[in-house]
Amino acid sequence: MTVIHSMFVHLRDGLRQQLEVIISKLLLAMLEDRMTSDACKEVVLEAIGDLCLHRSFLSDIYINYDCSLHNRNLFEHLTKSLCKQAFPSSGLLLSSHLIAFRAVVSGLQGINSRISRRLHQLSPDRHVSAAVGILSQKLSKQKQIKRRYLMAT
Repeated sequence: MTVIHSMFVHLRDGLRQQLEVIISKLLLAMLEDRMTSDACKEVVLEAIGDLCLHRSFLSDIYINYDCSLHNRNLFEHLTKSLCKQAFPSSGLLLSSHLIAFRAVVSGLQGINSRISRRLHQLSPDRHVSAAVGILSQKLSKQKQIKRRYLMAT
C-alpha cells in the first residue's frame, strides 16, 4: 500500500492509467468483495484514507478520470464505496466504518481546500460567487460531454 501511496504522490501525472487500474481493480475490488476479510478491508481503507489526506487526491480523481472521456468514473465509484463502508448496515459500528468515515471527511476537506485556493487564484479581487460559477460550469460541461459520449456509444 505504501507503493501505491508513493506512486500517487510522486508519479501521478505519468502513471494515470496505472493508478486507475490499481484503484479500480485492486483497492475498490477488495472493498466490494464479500470474501475479503475485515482486517484486509481495514488495510485497504487505511490506504485510501492516507491518499484522501492529500488535498488534491479526490479533486484530481474527479478532474482526471470522471471528467475525461477516456477513463472510468473513478471518483463516483470511490466515494460511493467509501460512503457504503462508512455507515454500518447491521447497526454494529466497527473500526472499518470509522476509518472509511475519516477518509470521506478528509477527502471533503481536501476538496474544500482546493476549491478555496482555486477561487483565490481565479479571482483575488472579484466576487467569489462569480469564480465559483466559472469553475463549476467548466467541470459540469466536461462531465456533460462525457455523459453524452457514453450514451452515444
